[in-house]
Amino acid sequence: MANILFLTNSELGQCNVAFAIAEEFLRRGEYGVHIGSYSQLAANVEQLNQRIETRTPATFHEIYGPCMTDLAIRSDVGLLCHPPGVAGAMKGFNKISTAMSSWKHSEYAKAYRSILAMFERVKPAVVIVDPLLHVGLDACKTANIKPAILWPVPVKDVVTLEQGSKIVWHYPAVGSGFPYPLPFKLIPSNLYLIFQIAMTFASGKTPQEDPGSEKDVERRNPFPWGMPSPKRHCNSPHLSPRWISLREPLSKSDPEMEAWLTKPTVLISLGSHMKPTPEIAVQMAKAVKIVLGKHPGKQVLWKLRWEWEESKEFQDILGPAVAEGRVLITPWIKADIMSVLETGRIAAYVHHGGANSYHEACKAGTPQVILPQWLDTYDCATRVEYLGLGAHGSRTSAPGAEATEFAEAMDRVLGDEGIRTKVAAIKDLCQTTEGRIVAHDRIVELAKQNTL
Repeated sequence: MANILFLTNSELGQCNVAFAIAEEFLRRGEYGVHIGSYSQLAANVEQLNQRIETRTPATFHEIYGPCMTDLAIRSDVGLLCHPPGVAGAMKGFNKISTAMSSWKHSEYAKAYRSILAMFERVKPAVVIVDPLLHVGLDACKTANIKPAILWPVPVKDVVTLEQGSKIVWHYPAVGSGFPYPLPFKLIPSNLYLIFQIAMTFASGKTPQEDPGSEKDVERRNPFPWGMPSPKRHCNSPHLSPRWISLREPLSKSDPEMEAWLTKPTVLISLGSHMKPTPEIAVQMAKAVKIVLGKHPGKQVLWKLRWEWEESKEFQDILGPAVAEGRVLITPWIKADIMSVLETGRIAAYVHHGGANSYHEACKAGTPQVILPQWLDTYDCATRVEYLGLGAHGSRTSAPGAEATEFAEAMDRVLGDEGIRTKVAAIKDLCQTTEGRIVAHDRIVELAKQNTL
């Protein structure tokens, strides 16, 4: 049996696309499935195997070294939150640079060599790589392997080098929050930002250890010179619809939530990493109160990672609505978000603009309100408004929130028939083929080509 190797970061926002396609391979049982990542993902692979109950389970291979979250914690950069604009975007990219600079030379060499050892053990027919796992791309280059790139972001950020001059004058730079198409007056700022981003990574260095360390000898560097070009560095690019994994219906995964979700509901979920400040949480609460007053037939489900019960101000704003059952606040939603969206009872989905959340809302045909926080999430807010799928909820206050602005965005989305028509059309388009199946079939083609 030929083997497929997925190399991915361990953060959920990055690894879930690999898991969705790995699940498709496991269900079919035609290839051995191997997943290489940091130790934090081992339990998730075990859970995947338990859920599928296949004769040949997925095999986990550890990449030895710090994951992205570890680097962010020990470099003390926190979350990547930053305001839009040139200065704001550079703040976000400087945080990434600071986190990557905390790689120790010996750590990077160990991670790099552990992946090379995987190649020797697994002998994969195809290697599928998360492009943010630069050490994986580095190892592929050394082993003369052309990887297939798997990333949950829209195509603009996958084929960066294929955009030519349009990257300067047509598309807004990541993190800028600039509108699309790019206005003529913003082209100089866009060019300046792109140049600064390139210089930040081109000049990035890791801290020095002893002069004789293996890392110094190898001259390996965790700073990428740029994203890999699909034409030059990877297997031929193939665009797939959103790769949603199979999931249980809400009635099975969370019957209590299913029982509560009887009315049209506004779902608020700002991603697995976002913990709002008290000020932002209070502003959002004020906005929710305004919307509930304007839409008496609606209710709100809010995934909030904050001790709201301890805030008198928050309690004064939303306490009565919580007591009435019109607002349900929970630190975690047990069911898959897609299971909640597919009930058809979500009237609007408020999220941070992550690629996974965006695509899930598109597939479910749910209007979106975006509260962008960092980098590509600003692109998502621009994209949603340009396509008529929802509204930017914090144009003047990002990465925070302002009650009136946020409430107006939710109110608009809940009442705009044009938005509902467009999201329904996107939903119909997404029903044609499941993304994980398209990706599976393309990877099989590559595997057959590589084993001829």
